[in-house]
Amino acid sequence: MRASACMSARGGVRMARGDDRASSSTASLLLPPGFRFCPTDGELVAHYLARKAADAGFTSAAIRDVDLYSAEPWDLLPPR
Repeated sequence: MRASACMSARGGVRMARGDDRASSSTASLLLPPGFRFCPTDGELVAHYLARKAADAGFTSAAIRDVDLYSAEPWDLLPPR
């Protein structure tokens, strides 16, 4: 793993650890090369979880809904 800059939802930059492999769901978002999705806890609550709780039909292209009990842990991530 390596550290890289991460854009927050408000346009700020912070450091994040991880690799640069993109999943098929994030690749379809057409983001610029090098863009990393790593929101703060507050940003997740304000911009994703609050909307998800208010509207059961709400979906996000950046965050998949996964039934954790339907598969083994190693099957939850997309293939490399």
